[in-house]
Amino acid sequence: MWVRSEVYAGEGMMICELNIDVAIAAIRSAFYPLSCSIEVCAYQKQIRFEVFGLDDKDVLCAFSISMRDIVDRSILSKELHRARALLKQKGFRLNTWTVPSQLTYHGY
Repeated sequence: MWVRSEVYAGEGMMICELNIDVAIAAIRSAFYPLSCSIEVCAYQKQIRFEVFGLDDKDVLCAFSISMRDIVDRSILSKELHRARALLKQKGFRLNTWTVPSQLTYHGY
C-alpha cells in the first residue's frame, strides 16, 4: 500500500510516496527492545500504536499519527522521537534509532 501526497512547487508538481510497510517497520524499530502493536484506524486515516514492556504490560497506549504525516519523513521522525522521549522519562532504555530515508520522489 502506498500513500500519496502532492506538493506544489513552482511550475511543476512533486509527488512524495512512502510505502506503508516501511513506515510500520520504522515505528516498530523505534521502540526496540520493547514490542509494539500497530493498527490502521479512523477509516484508514490514522495509524495508532501501543508499546509494551518486556513483561507485555502496556507502557505507552493509543499514540496516533495521521497517514498524511507518515508520508513526511520529518514529521514521522518528530512524532516517534516524542513517543520515545515519553518512554525514556518513564525509565525505559531504547536502542539508538533514526527514521529510514526510503522516500521516492517523482517530479511531474
